[in-house]
Amino acid sequence: MTFTPFPIERYPTLLRRYLSSLADGFLVFALLLVIGLLPLGEGDIQGRLRLSLFVFLLVWYEPVLTSHWCTFGQWLTGIRVRSDKDESAQVGVLRLLLRTVMKGLLGWISFFSMPFTDKRRALHDLAAGTVVVHKRD
Repeated sequence: MTFTPFPIERYPTLLRRYLSSLADGFLVFALLLVIGLLPLGEGDIQGRLRLSLFVFLLVWYEPVLTSHWCTFGQWLTGIRVRSDKDESAQVGVLRLLLRTVMKGLLGWISFFSMPFTDKRRALHDLAAGTVVVHKRD
């Protein structure tokens, strides 16, 4: 008989987290495609507007939605990102921005730590002080 201080089923598997990221990736790609096809006209101002929309979507999609509710992928898979200190507390946008940047920099390597950390935390979760949990009903 093994003692675990927390229920392992509370924390999503790598597959569930991967599917969430994949769904978000498809959505962001589709939105970037739509922005790219918008008839904004030609010129310097329109090019800057298009670039600004691209950057905003790539950088702020996950942090803003996660801090206030959840992303499409998180909603679809029933997972939420919360503070490691208080799993019922949402996380601020700047911490989630750090999480997103680390996730982008480390890529799939970040997930290698999941089997070896408590609460199945990836490296980007450790850096940002977050934990991914199943949504509470």
